[in-house]
Amino acid sequence: MHKRAGKAGAVLLGMLCAAGCLVVPLRARAEAPSPPLATPPPSAEAIMDAIHALMGESAQSGDREASWNRVLALREQLGRCGAGSVPAITARIDGEKDARTRQVLVAALGMIPGEEVDRFLFRLCCNDPSVGLTAGDQLVMRAERFGPFAFRVPDDQMEALLAMVRDRPVMGVGDPMRILACCHGNDLEPVARAVLKRFLLEVKAPDDQPPVGGSYTSPRVYLLNKFLLAFRHMPERALPVLREAHTAAERAGDLEEAKWVAMARGFCGDRAVADALREVVLHDPDRYVRCQAIPAYGWAAGVDAVAVLRPLLEDTTETEYHADFPPARFIIRNAARDTLMRVLREELGEGAVGNENFEEMLDTVGRR
Repeated sequence: MHKRAGKAGAVLLGMLCAAGCLVVPLRARAEAPSPPLATPPPSAEAIMDAIHALMGESAQSGDREASWNRVLALREQLGRCGAGSVPAITARIDGEKDARTRQVLVAALGMIPGEEVDRFLFRLCCNDPSVGLTAGDQLVMRAERFGPFAFRVPDDQMEALLAMVRDRPVMGVGDPMRILACCHGNDLEPVARAVLKRFLLEVKAPDDQPPVGGSYTSPRVYLLNKFLLAFRHMPERALPVLREAHTAAERAGDLEEAKWVAMARGFCGDRAVADALREVVLHDPDRYVRCQAIPAYGWAAGVDAVAVLRPLLEDTTETEYHADFPPARFIIRNAARDTLMRVLREELGEGAVGNENFEEMLDTVGRR
């Protein structure tokens, strides 16, 4: 009896222990605090209300910098709201009366991909003086980030942009030219001819522009580079027009015009001008022209540029502009390095070349 009682007690104890093992965690779970509910992100409308309030505050308060920093943070947040917020943002831009607030909203809208946004920005760029420059900035950045515009831009907007290229002071033509060059849903021959006409005027214009803040090159070369960048965005349509102009300049004996048109052809990847551009890189008397010719030569010559440009990595030519930043003062050396890095990455793959193996990859390509 005693043994059976002991055995039964042990079994009962085991059952109680087992039950206890179930009860304790259940009680613990019941007593644990519930996790806090996630706070939903603010709506686009709420963010825009906050931006509107802060813009008014920054105009009146003493601590304008703090208010502006909060506006910038909200602008980034609004730009992350996605395509679903586009109708609300465009409606607010159209209804907002304060020009500075509208500019903030346009910059936020420009962060959201999609044709709907592109079309709205074109309308602002061409027809709305208060935010036109901001919209143009956004279109340029979007073309760089998302690629050229595949849809057909309305004729009246194309004409408005072409008028900017013809009529604006030269400092203001860069964005309109690059936007036009990225309108790949339209006929780009009129664009190429309009850009070329203004380009040739500026090649012959007096070199009387003031230094450009932040630029390491001469004002003249800085401005002419804007045209080269535009041609780069439409090589197929620009090349026939540029070859025609190059032939005309050579027949007229206009060496300066021929040199700059050759650089434009180089930016379009025309290998036929590689030899002429190599001579400009190595022997032009203007250091800033040599600096500008380096990327043109790289586009034209491709991997063949390595043998010519590699020795320039030791070049000690210095800029007279913005010389307070020592690493940037050796303009020929830096232009050669940037161009060689691009050539190597095009030849070997974007991820195959970096600063750590740059010299090794130059050796690899040089042995081919």
